[in-house]
Amino acid sequence: MPFEVRTATVGAYHWVQGGRAAVQKIMKKGSIIPAAERIDSGTMAMACQLWFGSPDMPPNGDQALLEVVNEALRTLKPPAKKIKKTMFECPDLIAGDLQLLFFGIGDWPWRLIEDAMPAVHDLPRTERDRIMKNGFVFDAERLVEIGGGIRFGDYIDPYQQALRNIIYSQDQSVEEIKRNIKDALASVQEDELREEEAIDFLHRGAFVWENELVVPGRLPVHAALEIWQEGQLL
Repeated sequence: MPFEVRTATVGAYHWVQGGRAAVQKIMKKGSIIPAAERIDSGTMAMACQLWFGSPDMPPNGDQALLEVVNEALRTLKPPAKKIKKTMFECPDLIAGDLQLLFFGIGDWPWRLIEDAMPAVHDLPRTERDRIMKNGFVFDAERLVEIGGGIRFGDYIDPYQQALRNIIYSQDQSVEEIKRNIKDALASVQEDELREEEAIDFLHRGAFVWENELVVPGRLPVHAALEIWQEGQLL
């Protein structure tokens, strides 16, 4: 079924870091792609290193985590020559979040932008707009209809807590811990609103700045309702 563009009731804002050049690069490719197609396995392996080597972690927990991480790393590009900076953390990788596109609901995702570029908060308004209003705006309801979900906030803290609870548990086999890791992270995602619940949430205007809309896979640029480059609407 073709991706039909229609008048949006609520915008879903996908911010692109890197200014005008980064937006133009995406437009040339024709699709917005998830991090799993951009970030190499070496970068995420480095992000996962801090989770290993604790003297308090049982050997089975350490081995189970290593196997789960390696399985997730195989979904990414081969290691690059240079380790790149990423905002994604190891639990995000295991939970499958690198396969998703992230959107602010009703406005640009200010929290994400300020996390990526903390100094932006102190810039003059015109300069902030140039940095923050850079990317693509979609119809949020349409994104829900093609498989998107609404989260009430960033999952990294509950991901981390769920992961620690499992890998530091005692008296379980490696296979049991691996299964429990995946189940625990999946359980964090169970509060995502989907389908009718998500659409009702949008219609009620109940969203706040912490909420985010996530969509699996790629999105075609031609489906965007608006395209912004450094504060200017094209």
